[in-house]
Amino acid sequence: MDESQSSRTSPARRLSMDSTTTSEFEVVSRERSPSGSTVEGDVHLDNVSLTEASSPNESINVPTLYSESTHGDQDLPPLGESIQMDMEAINVMSLPQPSWRINDDLLSLTTSASQMSVADSSEARFNDDMRETVGMLEQVFHQLAEIKGRNNLLEKTVEQANEWRNRADKLEEQNKILQKSLRSSKNKVEQFTREVEELKHREEKLSTSLREVEDHQTQKSTSYWYCRAIAVCIVAVAVILYMDCYAQLLKEQRSCQQLKEKLQLMNELVDKLEAEHAAEYKRRLEEISKQMADDMSASISEAHKQRELEHERLLEAYREKMILHDDLSALRKEKFHGKKKSSTWYR
Repeated sequence: MDESQSSRTSPARRLSMDSTTTSEFEVVSRERSPSGSTVEGDVHLDNVSLTEASSPNESINVPTLYSESTHGDQDLPPLGESIQMDMEAINVMSLPQPSWRINDDLLSLTTSASQMSVADSSEARFNDDMRETVGMLEQVFHQLAEIKGRNNLLEKTVEQANEWRNRADKLEEQNKILQKSLRSSKNKVEQFTREVEELKHREEKLSTSLREVEDHQTQKSTSYWYCRAIAVCIVAVAVILYMDCYAQLLKEQRSCQQLKEKLQLMNELVDKLEAEHAAEYKRRLEEISKQMADDMSASISEAHKQRELEHERLLEAYREKMILHDDLSALRKEKFHGKKKSSTWYR
């Protein structure tokens, strides 16, 4: 009764055990192969017996520093569980089994192993594609963030430049107004000079009239002092008018001088503002370029460190997989010896 139950349950256990061992070996062989393709050895069992243990390729390529593993550590079951399952399968397979049942088990084993290898390869490709797309999206996101920061800085500089331009436009308008006032003052000065010339002509006329009065003085002795007083008054009025015009001319000249000084000050202020704006713009450009260079160097150093850590992790995983492969080969050898003993006993 016990033998019948063990014979009934042995194919299922052998199938589960062999499927796990073949999937683990295929993961190891895929990560060791140089082209990244799955190894199809150890599945065609029509002409090859289960006693032949498949060995890894002689030229094993260690993954480089910047390569990514196609499978994670979760693809492999724990070492203790696989060893326990293999020991149970060896204990079950030590019992004698008929040849037709062994052939059925082999066929089911080959089909399950091929299906699992195809599923693992498709999942690995899907994981690779997803990782590549996620990496590209992260790069695009970082580039967009950097471009946004640069655009904000450029917008601030453009706003400041517009403010400086508006100030320069206001200063130009003030300069135009001052130039117009200078022109009007010049026109007034010309008018005053004309009036002074007219006064000079009047003085000449008065002097001629005084001469005529002096000529007629002999004739009009009675009216001599009267005419002289009139002439003195006229001269005094002319002198007063001349002095008033001269004072106004001096005032206009002073106002013109003040306007010229204001224009010079405004020009100096404009030059200073332009120089300060240019220096500040250059300084900000240098700071931005320096900050960008520092950020790029820091990101590159962090990426190198992360890739070195990934490389060390991959090397450790590779060593663990090599140890697992050695354990599997040893278990298969023991399994082969157990089957050999069971076949000799059955005969």
